[in-house]
Amino acid sequence: MLTMCYLGPSSLLQVELASASIKKLLSYLFLVLWYADMILQVVMAFNRFMTVVFYQYPIFTRPRCWVIGIFVYGFCFVLAYFSDYVIPCCTAYLHYAVFSYEYIEKGTNYTNMYVELPLNASSSLICSILYTWIFVYVHKNSQINKTEAITNTKARRRKEVRYAVQFAGCSLLSFLTWVTFRIFPLIISPSVPQLYSFTVQSRVAATAKNSRV
Repeated sequence: MLTMCYLGPSSLLQVELASASIKKLLSYLFLVLWYADMILQVVMAFNRFMTVVFYQYPIFTRPRCWVIGIFVYGFCFVLAYFSDYVIPCCTAYLHYAVFSYEYIEKGTNYTNMYVELPLNASSSLICSILYTWIFVYVHKNSQINKTEAITNTKARRRKEVRYAVQFAGCSLLSFLTWVTFRIFPLIISPSVPQLYSFTVQSRVAATAKNSRV
């Protein structure tokens, strides 16, 4: 929604469409959603892991999922506030000049060092471990149970595996988002800022894929 309503039009027109305070607020909302997404990806990966590998233990009941969701978003509202308004530097803005997100402020980027990079890296690492474990487990069991009849339980587990594949795709796209956000400024010339839009496209694709699951 932030991309469609603000970053997209601002990038097309190549003008600022909001005051500095509004841009700061939009950055804050973006960070809330981004932090929550990275944490919830770990939750989803663990959910798939328990559903596929340890399916006999129904940990993720609906009430527990509601509690987890409320806690995660509450935590991310506070964490994003510290990142945007308390820590001195730096804020990740939705910036029209690069058709993407950018740290505009100059200085030691404490937010990136102590909040965003650890959060992003740990989320992607944990998700990759869990999904790899799932796929190895499924591959081994598919070899062992080739001749088994397809029961309702087995069909349901196959469906859960398909969900795991979709969630793994979301995690991969989010990984591309935060990695390209950091490496593109180092390898792409400022004369072709349009290439930075790949970061936003990865983010939008991850959100769209997540909504289809």
